[in-house]
Amino acid sequence: MRVLLSSTRGAGHLQPLLPYARALRAHGHEVLVAGPADIAATLREAELAHAPFDHPGDDTLAPIWARLRQVPPAEAAQIVVREIFAGVNARVAIPKLLETIETWRPDVILRDSVEFGAVVAAERAGVPHARVAVHMVSFEDGFTELLSAPIDKLRREAGLPADRAAFLQDELARENS
Repeated sequence: MRVLLSSTRGAGHLQPLLPYARALRAHGHEVLVAGPADIAATLREAELAHAPFDHPGDDTLAPIWARLRQVPPAEAAQIVVREIFAGVNARVAIPKLLETIETWRPDVILRDSVEFGAVVAAERAGVPHARVAVHMVSFEDGFTELLSAPIDKLRREAGLPADRAAFLQDELARENS
């Protein structure tokens, strides 16, 4: 089986995926990890193949990060999830994720729980996907309502119909069954 793992940059996002990548590889599966260039060194050390995708860059993110200092923590978390993870990060990642999926043809995609570009790319390509929660479960409370509009926008841009973040309900249903 071919498994594409997908992560945003940052050790707290990539590191939780590495045990899965190693276990899958140890069981004879082909593994490829998609993510920004920032994760390349960690993947080399882990002897894992890397499929780079774009990152918006610190200059693009700086104004968003600056706004976070002016709002309460709960609102700051919502801004990060909506505008960074389900916004600019996902938007710039999707084109290369789609290319990787088309050329490498994974059987399944396993993503960092806030790497939302992989959700849209997987659904566009008809590839099943799942997530590894890299945060406390309580961090993801309310994600469906929070993500509905930005994910639907990404879906429309990718030629998919809006679905009010149905993938989250699907993931939760699988977890609770």
